[in-house]
Amino acid sequence: MAYRLSMAPRIARRFGVHTRPHVIALCAFFARRIGILCLVVAALQAVNSGPESLPVQGAGGPGTLISPIVPEGVAYVDGSANLDGIATITVDPTRLEGALAGGSLWLVWLCVGLGAIWSAALLRRFAEGDPFAPGNAQRLRSLAACVLVATHVAPLLKPLATHLVIARLGIGGLAPVWGSPVHPSLLVVLLLLLLAGALAEGRRLQLDSEGLV
Repeated sequence: MAYRLSMAPRIARRFGVHTRPHVIALCAFFARRIGILCLVVAALQAVNSGPESLPVQGAGGPGTLISPIVPEGVAYVDGSANLDGIATITVDPTRLEGALAGGSLWLVWLCVGLGAIWSAALLRRFAEGDPFAPGNAQRLRSLAACVLVATHVAPLLKPLATHLVIARLGIGGLAPVWGSPVHPSLLVVLLLLLLAGALAEGRRLQLDSEGLV
C-alpha cells in the first residue's frame, strides 16, 4: 500500500509539471488560439465552392491511362506521358462533390483545430501540477482519433468525390487515385494511446493513494 501511495507524486515529477508551469500555461494559451483559428479556416474551406481539379488514372490502374471522351465543360489534362500516369480533370462539382473534394483540406484543419484545443486543456492541467486530472486520458485518445482521421480518412474524400464525378458525367476509362492505406502516423496514434493508458493508470493510482490518506 505504501508503494501505491508514493507512485502518483513520483510519476507526476517525472512529467516535469512543477518545473516551469508558466511556460506550459503560455503554450496552452497559444495552442487554444491556434485551435480556434484552425476551426475558422476549416469552416471557410468547407463552404468554399468553385471548379475542382481531380487526379485520375486509367481504369486498369497506374500506367493504363487512356484519353477519354469528356463531356463539354470538363477540362482534361492527359497524364499518359507522366511517369506516374496520373492525369487531371477539372469540373464544376455538385455541392456534395465539392465538399468531399475539399475534405482533404477542411477535415485536416478541423482535426488540427480540435487537437490544438484538446492539447491546450491538457497543458493547462499539467501547468496546474495535475497530469492525472479527470479527462486527460480521454483527451489523449481524442488526439489519437484526430491524427487517425486527418491522415487516413481525409485523404479518401477527394478520390470519393472523383468517383462520384466520373459516375455522374459518365466518363469511361478513368478511375480515382486512391492513396496507400498504411501511413507512418499510425505510430503516433499508437504512442498517444499508450500515453493515454499511462495517464489512466496514474489516475487510478492517485485515487487509490487518496483513499489511503
